[in-house]
Amino acid sequence: MEAKEIDYLSLEVDGINYSDYPDFCDAYICGGFFKDGTPLDDETVLELNENSDLIYELVYKRIY
Repeated sequence: MEAKEIDYLSLEVDGINYSDYPDFCDAYICGGFFKDGTPLDDETVLELNENSDLIYELVYKRIY
């Protein structure tokens, strides 16, 4: 089975606590889509949440 490509522009982040600036350690990816339009499965979301740099980047894109 071929791995699906993630649509990184569709990733949604939640748990942003502004009083936790600049760390935002409570933020997490809560959903998004693959490039074929299907929603991300729970396993993929969990894997993405292991990448703290990605979460940090998404938070900054959302608040700025």
